[in-house]
Amino acid sequence: MARPVALEEDESLIGGPFAIAEFVAGRTFQSRAQLDELDQTAVSTVAEELVTVLARLHQVDPAAVGLERFGRSGAYAERQLKRWTGQWELVAPPGAAGHGSRVAARLAERIPGQLAASVVHGDYRIDNTLLAADAAGALRVAAVVDWELSTIGDPPRSPPASTTVCARAQCRETDSPPLDGASRCTWNSPAVL
Repeated sequence: MARPVALEEDESLIGGPFAIAEFVAGRTFQSRAQLDELDQTAVSTVAEELVTVLARLHQVDPAAVGLERFGRSGAYAERQLKRWTGQWELVAPPGAAGHGSRVAARLAERIPGQLAASVVHGDYRIDNTLLAADAAGALRVAAVVDWELSTIGDPPRSPPASTTVCARAQCRETDSPPLDGASRCTWNSPAVL
């Protein structure tokens, strides 16, 4: 994470509190086309680096770094289900809201117990990182950005909900797509997007 330089809590300046962080040199990858500029070795290195950085983040003890009041430590999966069900209700295309409600109801019946409490990013993915080459030329995470969804949560429950790690795919239409018009893909190599 970029080191904070200043915090301003006077909302009258720009309409809300804000922070200023130090400059971190790096590049963000925001599209498949940008990722395709990398060879497979670089993509694999980036994927491994993203997982390593996420694992290090999840090892942070909130109380040890002064973040014990940063968010509620319990009921993380329940909070996530409530948040994202509400988001779906706001953006669901006409006729699709029922699909989301059925999925949410099934998930609510199966919420697992919480295993731990640590800092979770809430939107961790490649385009919320700055990547920079190390001395050997390998891309490494120089900073993680876009922290507005971060909280105290259950790390094992966070990656499936907030990390988009996929593979270069060979996609084909099927006779029975999972939802209207969706594609099924066969994954052939690790990648990140």
